[in-house]
Amino acid sequence: MDIKNKTDQVMSLIDDDKRIEFLPSMFGQFFMKLEVITYDLASTLIEDYDKTSGYWEFALTANGRPFIFPTMKEKIAKVSNIFGGLSVEIPVVLAGLTITAQALCICLERDGSKIRSNKERNRLIDLYHDIIKDGYSMAKTFNCSDSFFALVD
Repeated sequence: MDIKNKTDQVMSLIDDDKRIEFLPSMFGQFFMKLEVITYDLASTLIEDYDKTSGYWEFALTANGRPFIFPTMKEKIAKVSNIFGGLSVEIPVVLAGLTITAQALCICLERDGSKIRSNKERNRLIDLYHDIIKDGYSMAKTFNCSDSFFALVD
């Protein structure tokens, strides 16, 4: 699998000068919680995550949905589902997208009732579903649809 060429097809990186505003603009009041939960999930669900530099890339899917992913030496990561009963190998960018979506879901489950605006709550719920949909498209490009489906379903 030519990860580099396929990655360029399905996502774009956020420029360094835009990173500071990326998470707040995309995830609203949850941006700090989402970031912490994402890192925590990664440390639990991505094998060898502890061997990374800890640097994460910020990106948009081809459809403009936000996600983050860790920089890792290997471009394929072994990722477990949140229940611990399944482990698959998928591209690191897709692992990051999956974990970003899971972190957003956890934020919404824990604190969704604290969002004052129904419009914002619905936007974040829709964003979760859209990130997962874009993940399916990415997985198809990477020829790992079955693995992705097993991980998020």
